[in-house]
Amino acid sequence: MNLTAKKEALKKLRAFVLYLVSCGIKTSQEYRDWAREPAQARLLVDYFDSDSQTSLCTLVNVFFHPDVDLIGLNYTQVAHNTLYKSQTGWTNPIRLCRGIVFNSKGALVCLPYEKFFNFGEHPETRNLPGGEFTTLIKEDGHMGEIFTYQRRLYITSRGSFVSPTAKLAQELLVHYASKNDWKRRLPSRVCPIVEIIHPSTKVIVDYEGQEKFILTGAFDRKTLHDYEYHELQELGKLLGLPVVEQWVCRSIDEVKEWIKNRDVTNREGFVVRFGNGLRVKFKYETYLKEMIKAKLSLPYILNQALNGSLTGKAMLLDTDFELSGYVIGILARVMAILAQPAKSLREKWNKLYELLAEGEDTPYAKEVCRQFVKRVCSACQEGG
Repeated sequence: MNLTAKKEALKKLRAFVLYLVSCGIKTSQEYRDWAREPAQARLLVDYFDSDSQTSLCTLVNVFFHPDVDLIGLNYTQVAHNTLYKSQTGWTNPIRLCRGIVFNSKGALVCLPYEKFFNFGEHPETRNLPGGEFTTLIKEDGHMGEIFTYQRRLYITSRGSFVSPTAKLAQELLVHYASKNDWKRRLPSRVCPIVEIIHPSTKVIVDYEGQEKFILTGAFDRKTLHDYEYHELQELGKLLGLPVVEQWVCRSIDEVKEWIKNRDVTNREGFVVRFGNGLRVKFKYETYLKEMIKAKLSLPYILNQALNGSLTGKAMLLDTDFELSGYVIGILARVMAILAQPAKSLREKWNKLYELLAEGEDTPYAKEVCRQFVKRVCSACQEGG
């Protein structure tokens, strides 16, 4: 989003935080109880989808620091899985809820990346701007956002100050800060964005036991300036941090061709940043295949089926017989349950719940099961 839109979105989020404080909300559970009314989502984060009854707490988590008056906002997995269905789903305020932090007086303390998308995933990534661009290697750990508050350094990761990743990141932060004198060298208004590389933050790429931060970006929380690559290199030298590698290419077509290279393994892809600030992710097909293998859960498969996305390059099923066979097997078990005669819709989705693996039986997963049953059974009735 442009600077004007970002300022307006920040203004709304600040008002949201102040409203939260005025209502006496001090814990994540209190927030979830308070934010169940769908109208609050529309009012506070510009979510005006008239067809949705989604509550604010289903889209945006609020997390609190246990010791100081810091309040963070992070979009949820439900938002990640569903908002793309509507062109207006990803509102500017929600896109900024990616670990953004305010204090209890509504002052912006930490500014992260806004939500950005894979190539072709969102309208803004289908017709890309012309002109110059920068291509950076996309690292595959957990994102961490570093900031200064009341002369102390903090880091948040994955929408928490106290998650296992956040605690690990805090230990690494202490190491880097003490070794390189960050309290003197890091301007208090600058928010470095790092990738947290550690065996416990492994997603797909194997970093062979490395434990480090990689500097991928930085923002000035006063001016909202998004650091250019040469500025990142200077900041990295100042802080003693390795900086994400730049990949030199001549055109976007070259990037698109390169990610098809099946000889490239154990790499995620690239982040392309255009002159207007737009960032777009390009992921290797080999990475996508491994990612899909890792997340082929029942809810994921049913959700993809509901969206008509079980074929084509998005799932890579057209190029991988093993993955295709696995998905077909799961769907065959589901359809066998739905084909059973004389069972109510409730009985059928309760049977689907039994297919959920340990840890998968979340409210969101059960809702996907119910929607799938309703959709399939409704189609069967219409077809006679």
